[in-house]
Amino acid sequence: MPFKRLFGSNLWLFAEETGLSKENHVLDRNTNNLNETTNDIYFVQNVSMIYYNHIHLLEITRLNCLNQIYLEQIEIYLSSNNISSIDSTSLSGLTSLKILYLSLNEISSIDDGAFADLQSLKQLFLDNNKINSIDANLLSGLTSLESLYLDNNEISSIADGAFSDLGSLSTLLLYYNRISSINAKLLSGLTSLNTLRIDFNEISSIEDGAFSGLQSLETISLSSNNMLRIEDGAFSDLPFLRYIAIHSNKLTTVSDNIFDNVTDITDLSLIDNQLICCTMADFFEWRQNQNSDLNLITDCTDFNSTTDINSFNVSKCQIVGGWRSWVNSTCSVTCGNGILYRNRICDSPIPSAGGKDCEGSSEETLECSLNKCPVDGQWGAWSTGTCSVTCGNGTRYRNRRCDSPPSSNNGQDCIGSSTVYVKCNLGVCQAQCKGSGKKQESKRMKTRKWKRYQLRQLNGKSDP
Repeated sequence: MPFKRLFGSNLWLFAEETGLSKENHVLDRNTNNLNETTNDIYFVQNVSMIYYNHIHLLEITRLNCLNQIYLEQIEIYLSSNNISSIDSTSLSGLTSLKILYLSLNEISSIDDGAFADLQSLKQLFLDNNKINSIDANLLSGLTSLESLYLDNNEISSIADGAFSDLGSLSTLLLYYNRISSINAKLLSGLTSLNTLRIDFNEISSIEDGAFSGLQSLETISLSSNNMLRIEDGAFSDLPFLRYIAIHSNKLTTVSDNIFDNVTDITDLSLIDNQLICCTMADFFEWRQNQNSDLNLITDCTDFNSTTDINSFNVSKCQIVGGWRSWVNSTCSVTCGNGILYRNRICDSPIPSAGGKDCEGSSEETLECSLNKCPVDGQWGAWSTGTCSVTCGNGTRYRNRRCDSPPSSNNGQDCIGSSTVYVKCNLGVCQAQCKGSGKKQESKRMKTRKWKRYQLRQLNGKSDP
């Protein structure tokens, strides 16, 4: 074997071909590869630290714990060990790492940030472990990741946005887990995803829009779950979708509406469901309009027999009419409360072969409520005010308020002034009686006036 020079005190190694006993050894700094399979190096104790910069390929088995690795290698193989947890520093500094194998261990706990330094990582193998949940920040920082293997674990919950940093991811494997539902945010951010496998889980429901952002998706497998139905539009607007596997579920019907705007499907597997032929009239019509190369694998049951779906004669079915979606008119007002009308057509499917027409009304009248209408302000009545005089001409002060009604909901305020002055006339002032209201004259004043009177008499003038 090429690894004959072993020294140091960090690694427990036992190599039969070298005749070494159980002693602490570490690899020579000139070692380029460490591969348990090809070099027969057998680990009998825990690895606490590997601290070398020249190893390009690292493969270790029968490892019981993983504390920290200081390497600049491109690939690390740590499969088939007994690793149970990965802390936040175990993989720190591995900025050049491209491939990391952690398959076939006992991993049940991974700290947030454990992969934060692996910006160059392309493939991450975490399959065949005991992981039960994926937290929102567990995979953050893996912006270059192209393949993520999480199959054969015990995953039952995945946080919203857990994959949001994985814009480069093309392959996501989640089969053989315990996932029970797929919500609308679970797969957000996976714009480059090409292959998605969520088969062999416990999925019973898929929210509207769960796959809507997967614009690069070509292959999806949802087989071997517990789905009773698939919502309309589940696979709509996925332009590159070619392979769909939904076999081994509990479906009784499949509508053409789940494939809106998807026209180039080449393989569709629906086997091992409980499909009833005559409930799928619109699906048969959709099938006729698809690419002639479509490989449709399933059968359905009706008229006490099971038939390959490709050869079933749908004209034998008594088809009960189904309503198309409601079409609404516009609201009768532009603001406030009004009325709208809506109608629908009985053509999804059209009743045939004696099937009943749709039940219910084709028209309805509903109340509609839009934003509150703007209200322009209006002036209230003028106040009377008082005249500035008690008789004759004066001025009167008058005011009014913008409160009948006040402006609201972005309506205009009142236009004009809130205050005016107007002329007022309280009639002719009455003349006062002589002496009335005058002060009593003093004796000195009376004496002066008497002297002036006598002087005028002497001069021949009379008092006016």
